[in-house]
Amino acid sequence: SHQSHTQLVALAMASCPELDSFECCFEAAEPPSLKGNNFAKGSRWSPDGSVALTVHDDAVLRLYQVPEEAGVPSMAPQTLTPYAEAAEGGPVLDFCFFPGFQWEYPATCCFITSSQDHPIHLRDALTGTLRNTYRPFNHVDEVCHAFSLCFSPDGSKIIGGFQQYLRVFDLQRPGRQIEDWLLSTRKRSEE
Repeated sequence: SHQSHTQLVALAMASCPELDSFECCFEAAEPPSLKGNNFAKGSRWSPDGSVALTVHDDAVLRLYQVPEEAGVPSMAPQTLTPYAEAAEGGPVLDFCFFPGFQWEYPATCCFITSSQDHPIHLRDALTGTLRNTYRPFNHVDEVCHAFSLCFSPDGSKIIGGFQQYLRVFDLQRPGRQIEDWLLSTRKRSEE
């Protein structure tokens, strides 16, 4: 419906100590979709606070630059428009920014995504374009998808969460995982 397309989605909340409450500082219109309702399924701040990344029900990731005056209370929320988008091939399961992300250094401006029935993608956070692909293989050598993702603290490795395994990828070496960490081999007994 038209109303769902014009519905506003709050992207960021900032604490306003002088008001002793939370106030909405940014809004973005719900992106149009052939499916109708295209609600935001998740959002992340970049480590330097300059970018907000959202994923919607249409499996498109949208990047918004956060204005420098963010967090300053205003009379009305500011409207944000995405500066870049990246469509994934299926429902997005998880995504996160590179821990060393700094807007001033383009090489650090990237994020990883996992979507159903697709490998892990490293994307450029300035354009949304694909930088690299990491293909997780299961115990029978089939490509599978990660349910969760994160970077190691130094950003050199990607860790993906899978059924019964954590799989580790070298950021500098796209392709197959370099390690599989089995989480448990014991079956729980009935209590």
